[in-house]
Amino acid sequence: MNKKIIFPMLSVLVLAGCTKPAAPAMESEELAHYISGMTLKGLDNVRGNMYLPEEVEGLPITWSCDQPGIINCEADGDIAPGSVTRPSQDTTVHLTASIKKDGKVGKYTQEVTVKGLARELTDDDYVGYLLVTFTGENSGANGEQVYMSLAPEGAGFNFQSLNGNQPILSSIASEKGVRDPFVYRSPEGDRFFIIATDLKVNNRPEGGWSQTSKGYTYPTVNGKHTLILWETEDLTDWGEPKYIDVAPKNAGMAWAPEMTWHEETGQYVIFWSSCIIDDLSLPDNQKTKVKGDAVYYTTTRDFEHFGETKLFIDNQKDGVPANSNHPDGRNIIDATCTKIGDHYYAITKDGDNPDADGGIRIFKSDDILDYTAWEKVLDLDELGLDPTGSGARLNNGTEEFTNRTLEGPALFQFNKCDWEDPNKPEWCIMGDRYNAGSGYLPFSTTDIEDTTGDAWSIYPSSKFSWGNGGKRHGSVLKLTKEEAAAIGAKWLAA
Repeated sequence: MNKKIIFPMLSVLVLAGCTKPAAPAMESEELAHYISGMTLKGLDNVRGNMYLPEEVEGLPITWSCDQPGIINCEADGDIAPGSVTRPSQDTTVHLTASIKKDGKVGKYTQEVTVKGLARELTDDDYVGYLLVTFTGENSGANGEQVYMSLAPEGAGFNFQSLNGNQPILSSIASEKGVRDPFVYRSPEGDRFFIIATDLKVNNRPEGGWSQTSKGYTYPTVNGKHTLILWETEDLTDWGEPKYIDVAPKNAGMAWAPEMTWHEETGQYVIFWSSCIIDDLSLPDNQKTKVKGDAVYYTTTRDFEHFGETKLFIDNQKDGVPANSNHPDGRNIIDATCTKIGDHYYAITKDGDNPDADGGIRIFKSDDILDYTAWEKVLDLDELGLDPTGSGARLNNGTEEFTNRTLEGPALFQFNKCDWEDPNKPEWCIMGDRYNAGSGYLPFSTTDIEDTTGDAWSIYPSSKFSWGNGGKRHGSVLKLTKEEAAAIGAKWLAA
């Protein structure tokens, strides 16, 4: 199912009639007009699996390649045709699309440059971090844009704000605001993405987080269905933003998007939170949520063509009395997800801000495309960690690690050079202290499934700093020496 694209992005692979095709080999001039539907662009810079359309104007397309070891035009288990195995150096291959109509055959061959595989990175290659955030609706007209901070080589987890603590990326359309930016490295290692919420609370006409007569905040019932996406190959030139419409048609909003690579099907899984509204045509004050906030997903290879939107993680119902305000389960937002070992793990904000039953929850699944397969691992507040000295007085002086004090969890692996034991990988879970306005609170673990708390610790405040400016709901990318140096050269001196 193809979804609406509002702005184009030149570096991705799409069906297009705008490129001038080479002379086709046709048995009939009658088939010539189908060429535009079989023309692909971005073929001089292929770095990952390709989207190959299955039909044009109702006619099936058969694809073939003169080097099937590089572009596989056959399905491979659950992986669709178009999977790419990058060679050791840039290689030109020929990709042919064939159609048949009324016994006549039309073929069109295009040259494709598959880029040589980037050097495979190991734990020893990562020496720095990039922190990508926004600063909040209360930090001025530009607070809801993309800010970046750098922890260069040798700095540990101590960040310096980039670009003079001014936005590096800004939304140019739609709500003209960016929240919850998530930065991601492609599985091949040499493409990077930022995906974010299309929302600006600072200048909303109804007044920020004010509520409708039904008790919903306005941004949850009249929010945008679009997500904002940037792409780069060098972490310094991000180009223009693109707006992708992937939320359910009757969604009230689309918030806090992230993505992960799904190696089982060879595609990206993009996921975000939406609630479902009874009738979007009603005035905002009359809209009713018929399903609370849950996490939805779509799949893509090229960020132009998307799979059907489906449920990713449903509302949580454990511990919710039948007569509670959420008889169908607590709202769930701010999902992050990654694969650790043989399993996928997701972390969410489970419950609205005042919900006593909610928490910062960790889930586990072996099949992330089946929303019923997620199992609870633990809630952070169940670990019994001692917050003394952590600066974790987050909720009117109360020390706790729940959804009432933390949101926007981030999950990533610390650099090996920052592990306490070089033989024990350490993972970081950070929570946005949204009630305190004091940046992130990081936790460290060597075993994400440990429910005793023995493998967990609150990352000591002596080992991290965020630099100047607020840091709200963002994400962290591990950097090589060369990547950190390039980012610093462009923006540290600004």
